[in-house]
Amino acid sequence: MKAILYLSTLTEDLSRDELKEIQTKSAIKNKALGVSGYLYFDGAKFLQYIEGEEDTLMPLVKLIREDPRHTFLVETEEDIEEARFPEWSMKNIQSLTMELGLVEKTIIQTLSIFVDKGYGLDKGISRDLFKLMDHLKAVTF
Repeated sequence: MKAILYLSTLTEDLSRDELKEIQTKSAIKNKALGVSGYLYFDGAKFLQYIEGEEDTLMPLVKLIREDPRHTFLVETEEDIEEARFPEWSMKNIQSLTMELGLVEKTIIQTLSIFVDKGYGLDKGISRDLFKLMDHLKAVTF
């Protein structure tokens, strides 16, 4: 299995209804594909964590990457033994508790700094970002 974490920025304005539609359609498609994860939107940037079998996940990520409504800023991936969020076909983290926003804001700020400075993500930073996913898993279950 593989997990991908990416940060992207909007290229056009999206209404609340359009964002909800993206989440709903993604949840249906992901469930059918056996993919899980979540999407967090801070008003300007998307943070998405997505996981699944590599042969299913990578073509899906390619489609997401090519969506003209946003531009990928940075992404990282890791091999995983099992899904962190197997119950979430595409959870909207903002629909959970306010406490969780801190994890996503930390990740968004960290990734944004790397993008702004033109730095690459080394394995250590990438590993630490995925450790935050483990923290998120612990707080949500």
